[in-house]
Amino acid sequence: EIIEESKDELIVQCLSSYGDLPAPKVISRMSLIAKLMLRDAVDSLKGRDPAMAEEIVRRDEEVDRFYLFIIRQLTMAVLNRSLILEIGLSDPRDCLVYRVVSKSLERIADHATTIAKMSASIESPLPPRLIDEISKASDLTISVLEDALKSLAKSDGTLANKSIASAESVEREAESVMDKLFSFKLSQKSIVAVRLALESLKRISEYSEDVAEMAINLTARRTELY
Repeated sequence: EIIEESKDELIVQCLSSYGDLPAPKVISRMSLIAKLMLRDAVDSLKGRDPAMAEEIVRRDEEVDRFYLFIIRQLTMAVLNRSLILEIGLSDPRDCLVYRVVSKSLERIADHATTIAKMSASIESPLPPRLIDEISKASDLTISVLEDALKSLAKSDGTLANKSIASAESVEREAESVMDKLFSFKLSQKSIVAVRLALESLKRISEYSEDVAEMAINLTARRTELY
């Protein structure tokens, strides 16, 4: 299984048991890939870069593999409680948290892929002012996602609440851009592509909220233990 990848390095690990790749590490890996996919997807949309879009589709397949792995891992842990500690969790209830988080990350990666694919449907370069508007919405979305993931990694309820509160601004910003689309005199095909990309940004912020809510649940439970 490929467990880590960069421009200059590929790390492959042979997994003989579910404990070889603990659930928190799987989530960490999925988080990193999903964040990079989102950033690159927005860049491919703004720059109409089909090659980058193809790379994002490939990375989505990698996220899917990690998702299937962690679902099998969590299912086995539910059936055999002795595996809970082995896969890096401290409480059987953590399985539900990681199940929701992994599904949210898988869906975030899917929506990043949708954004990237929309770049192929944009028929001419986007006006600079529209690119600026899209950048505002995407920057907010990335911030919401990053705060949600950090809150999960650090068990930080305050940061999780910040992420949830900020998610509302993503919807407002995306809707604002949609309302202005016809003023940019784009082709109908390009308008549809940009709208779908903006809808995906909204959905990504919603899935990020789900991650933040799970972080709050995890934080509250760990606070009870101390």
